[in-house]
Amino acid sequence: MQLSLRMTDGVPIDALDAEGLDGLVDVTGGRVRLTRAGRLLANEVSLRLR
Repeated sequence: MQLSLRMTDGVPIDALDAEGLDGLVDVTGGRVRLTRAGRLLANEVSLRLR
């Protein structure tokens, strides 16, 4: 899951608690992808994986 989060396809929306990650993730089409800023903090974002 941590690797999938870093890929362009991202992860399914139910795999990540995206609340409070404004500017770090992009939620579209039922998928969550890291933004450019999110890629710099990917380890912190991956802590929110379910």
